[in-house]
Amino acid sequence: MKTRSVLLYLPALPFRVEALFPQRELAVVAGALLEEGHQTEIWDYGVVEEVARAKEGMVGGRTRVWLRARHEAERRSQIVRRLCRERGLDFVAILAQTHADMVEALHVGRALRRAAPRIRQFLFGEHAVSFQAVLASAGDWDAVCTEESLAQLARVFGSPPQWGSVHGVCTGISSAAPAARTPGFCGAFVLPEYSEEVYGAMAGAHKFRLFAVPRRGPQTGARHYDSPAPRAAVPGAAWRHSVEEVQWIQRQWGARVFYLRGRFGTLDLLQGLNALSCRGSGLVLGTECDLDYMDEEAADLLARFGCSFVSVDVDSGSQRLLEEFYGRRFGLSKAEQLLRGLRGAGVHIHARLQFPCAEDDYHTRAETVRFLSRAGVSTVELTAPKIRPGSVWRQRADEFGFILQPRRHADWCRGEEEAAWRRRAPGYRLRGWGRRRKAAEREHLLCELAERGIQEAPAAAGLLARVSSRIDSEQSYLEGLHGCLTNFDAEAIYAMIRGFNDAASSSTVTSVVQRRDEMRTAVGN
Repeated sequence: MKTRSVLLYLPALPFRVEALFPQRELAVVAGALLEEGHQTEIWDYGVVEEVARAKEGMVGGRTRVWLRARHEAERRSQIVRRLCRERGLDFVAILAQTHADMVEALHVGRALRRAAPRIRQFLFGEHAVSFQAVLASAGDWDAVCTEESLAQLARVFGSPPQWGSVHGVCTGISSAAPAARTPGFCGAFVLPEYSEEVYGAMAGAHKFRLFAVPRRGPQTGARHYDSPAPRAAVPGAAWRHSVEEVQWIQRQWGARVFYLRGRFGTLDLLQGLNALSCRGSGLVLGTECDLDYMDEEAADLLARFGCSFVSVDVDSGSQRLLEEFYGRRFGLSKAEQLLRGLRGAGVHIHARLQFPCAEDDYHTRAETVRFLSRAGVSTVELTAPKIRPGSVWRQRADEFGFILQPRRHADWCRGEEEAAWRRRAPGYRLRGWGRRRKAAEREHLLCELAERGIQEAPAAAGLLARVSSRIDSEQSYLEGLHGCLTNFDAEAIYAMIRGFNDAASSSTVTSVVQRRDEMRTAVGN
């Protein structure tokens, strides 16, 4: 049976900067469905036009909140009406990357269920996969699945009892029977479909053409906050597939800027950078690295191959908390030396922190500030500690200072909105930390970092700044980007997108990946 589907992404307002990037998950699902002979198209509402429409809610005062809520409700209604007008539509697959996206997805899904109950609804994305069993058991979705499994689900679309037997698919009926799935399955490699005919949002200056390319295969060792990762590696194919994807996107869009996602150690970086440098020149790369598995050789490789942006999970600047609370393996002294060497080579360093945790205090905050400033970090991203299913934190919540409220946590996972003040409450709290204390400590940390020239920014924003501006003006670029998104300044965002896309497709970019040549150092070239 050949199906007709719509792949929908409805990011929450105000947009995160990542919402304005091409969503690889949508493109991969579209590529897999088209390869199987199905009909599909991508409706990505993470475009600048949505920012311009939301500007109507920027009146000020109490009216602003009311107008924005009205705009969001109207936007959802328009999407549902548009879906109902689609003839022969078999299913809608909605992408939920964050909890805020999940709230929007739930509103649209329930309205569509009332208006057109014949249309099946599937959910996928980072948030959906993280809380797959909870979402599937709620009954709001016909299936919750990974992006790799959607095409296989379409194969057996006409036989719903078989949906639960597809690896990566979880339904309310099958969520209690994980034995039907193959533990070592990784999924067939499929090139993402970014063509304008399928992915309409890619036309014009609607998206930053910054493409994420993940490394397929297992990640590095688990930490206390990680869920179990059953996905196995494809022997000898992990980087080959990544290189094929980079070349495919280059042919389609002439892109030069790529963000390598995954926790990479030294061996991974050596294989990947060598593979990329052998097949393409003029690439600007940003990458994620794992400090637990990084050494001097990895830092040297990043500098030699011209990586202009590196993102690392630091979590905390306290060695005691790193080992006991977060389950990390690296030493801060060694990490400081590695990161300082990268900064000396001109690399933009982005650090992700989880702050505060239940055991944080004034001293651990001071240790964190000291480490980040001495390591030469340029930007930092602060998130609250998040409990994931199957993680050490979830299994030993009380020991790590989490006071869990299971029912409220399940509501949060599903995207249920109750009162406005509880909209972002994840259903658990840290022992000894109230909302006011957490907000005050977070503000103190950011102020101390700002005094040392370290800005708060999401990971990808640092790579945008590195490509779009001079090194000495990155700070002003990041401030301008943040202001545009929070103030719904569509014209300024348009200008930034055009500037980045011109620079990203130019052959004159300054940071390029070059093939490694051991003789250059010897001859002083």
